[in-house]
Amino acid sequence: MNFENDFATARDKVSDALSSARGRTGDALARGEQCVRDRPRTALLTAFAVGLAVGVVVAAATRPAPRRLTLADALGDSKERLAELFASQLRDPLKKKVSSVSDRASSLLSDSLADALDKVPGKFRWW
Repeated sequence: MNFENDFATARDKVSDALSSARGRTGDALARGEQCVRDRPRTALLTAFAVGLAVGVVVAAATRPAPRRLTLADALGDSKERLAELFASQLRDPLKKKVSSVSDRASSLLSDSLADALDKVPGKFRWW
């Protein structure tokens, strides 16, 4: 029976605390409503600031961890860009050289064999 008395006493204490909390909550709610009616701009700005602060905290908490880059990852795009840059810088002069050699070779081939042999220096001639 002692257990039943302790249970009833605890239930009465919880009930009294709950009714007291309801009364204080109702009073605080009434004061809050009156404050909002007296100063609506301040209440609006306060609500905006609280919402912004909560949003920043939630966004920071849910943001994924930054990805760690290795040196190879960081240089991967740079290597490709540099290779393309060097290739374009070397391609034009190389094309000019190849075309001049090609032109010279085609002019030598288009000449007759005798003309080509005349252009060879003297020490390579056999006659």
